[in-house]
Amino acid sequence: MNKEFTQFKKEIDQMYVPIEKLDQIIADTIMKNDSKQIKQKKNYLKRGLGAALVACSLAIGSAYVSPTMAKVVSHIPLIGHYFNADDKGLKMIAEHDMAMKIDKTVKKHGTTFTVHDAYYDGTRLVIGYTRKSILPSENFKFDLMINGKEMGDLRFSQSERGYYVNPNQYIGLIEVKPVMEKFPEALNLKLIFSKYTEQTDGWDFSFSIKQSDDLALVKPKDRKAHQIAGAEVTLQSLSYGLGGTELTFERLQDSAFLNKHMDFYIYYQLLNDRGELIKSLGGVGMGDEPIDGKERIIDKHSFEPLPKYTKKVTIIPYTIPSNNGVELPKIVMPIVNQTIPFTIEQGEIGAISVTKLEKNKENLSVYFSVNSDFQFDDTLTHNGIWIENKDGKQLESSKGVQRVKGNQYKEVFQIKGNEELFIATYKYSKPIMYDPFTVTLP
Repeated sequence: MNKEFTQFKKEIDQMYVPIEKLDQIIADTIMKNDSKQIKQKKNYLKRGLGAALVACSLAIGSAYVSPTMAKVVSHIPLIGHYFNADDKGLKMIAEHDMAMKIDKTVKKHGTTFTVHDAYYDGTRLVIGYTRKSILPSENFKFDLMINGKEMGDLRFSQSERGYYVNPNQYIGLIEVKPVMEKFPEALNLKLIFSKYTEQTDGWDFSFSIKQSDDLALVKPKDRKAHQIAGAEVTLQSLSYGLGGTELTFERLQDSAFLNKHMDFYIYYQLLNDRGELIKSLGGVGMGDEPIDGKERIIDKHSFEPLPKYTKKVTIIPYTIPSNNGVELPKIVMPIVNQTIPFTIEQGEIGAISVTKLEKNKENLSVYFSVNSDFQFDDTLTHNGIWIENKDGKQLESSKGVQRVKGNQYKEVFQIKGNEELFIATYKYSKPIMYDPFTVTLP
């Protein structure tokens, strides 16, 4: 294993993979397991009427690596090791060894599925798996039954993300969130993988999992509804633990408004008592049949774990003014002959100041500050820049935008040769802020 890992590290050092510091993660994990003998945007379900609605998303990376890495992957747990770059909660799950080991394998028709591990805390169920196929990059789907009920009988959201470690091996993460009703503390699961294009028998897995005991639930004493863009919104609960933070809201809104504004969405910022913004991981919402012209909708919003020292949180609702289907005004500026620093005005939202550019044969690093009254998160949701060539083709961002400190950010773009490059952004409307909710933690 040491010889394989040495070669693996050399390969990782020479290429980009979609997980930050992957070599160190694997090294730490191998050392840990050897002593015991022995890895996106926003998923939102708009209102649903009557029967269940399911949100499904698929994000596949494009990294391909050698058989050495593929072999190493098969020996380590997945949750928190390969999928922690965008979700600190998964990293915490791994650090505290909270995922349940499954290690079940099914081989059929030249394809092998292995379910490695799973985690469930009441707010979400996470399952890590790998797939090896003889044919490269085959497409598969999955179905999930919980306590004997199929997806259509349960109102929850589900998503799937992953990437290929080589053309024949895929690492995936399934995430399920209860929305309209709570899941029980113990789940009996049946997971079935199948091909999109062929009617063959599937790869079936059955296992049980119990809810972890690290989640705390707080129900605010003040249940007064807040008026937000014509909706009556009540904060029902705040759940928090090592795996993350979840806010549950009940929203009553006119059906006529929702039918006219299909893209209506209420966003939330979560700040602790030090004013630190907790990273949002997206939201999901489902609704019942209208009664007297109003719809009752349950919205759930997920965030990264709260710091241990947090004693009180502030929740700020906001909406983004609709552009009524009109494309946002685009701003494009050439990079050459610009005097650093230079400023790009973005309308109501403020401005971006480019403070430094670093360029080599493969990458262009852009350092910039955001000057705005609105407090943006680490990934600059509702804002940002990109680099494009003279044909308007956007360059790939290596790891997405990263906060350096305060309102200062950095983003690295992959470039080819000495082509003429342009920096671009949009003019944005200023978000509309509403009265905050506050919750004191026990």
